[in-house]
Amino acid sequence: MIAANLQDVQVWIATTPVDMRKSFDGLAEVVRSFLGHDPLSGSLFVFRNKGGHLVKVLWWDRDGLAIYYKRLERGEFQFPRTGKPVVEVSCDQLLRLLSGMSVAQRKCVNILENLSCVSCLMLYNGLHDGCHGRTAKRCGCVEAIYC
Repeated sequence: MIAANLQDVQVWIATTPVDMRKSFDGLAEVVRSFLGHDPLSGSLFVFRNKGGHLVKVLWWDRDGLAIYYKRLERGEFQFPRTGKPVVEVSCDQLLRLLSGMSVAQRKCVNILENLSCVSCLMLYNGLHDGCHGRTAKRCGCVEAIYC
């Protein structure tokens, strides 16, 4: 059951795209042969397609394999970039990924002194107050605003 306590579950993200036509057996074989893990371990295994807008999560939930499948209508899932075939993340990071945000949580960067236009200053104040997890680029007076 997906409502189980996932705080103690390991989450593994495959960093290489996978053919989304794969289902239970195909993804389980990718977990075994390519990622080097046991698909029946109870861990969550996260896969993306080449375009980056589709995600499948494979999970053994004690009595069978389950697949969670999600498509973003706009944008791409922000998978970590690394040279490893698989990366372990926390459940909180998985939730960030599934909501379209970056897995790496960024700290607020105070760059108020670099802002030279009113729209960038207003954008900075809005993001900094709420910390919405966005990266903003505007007119060029500022490189980026991270929250």
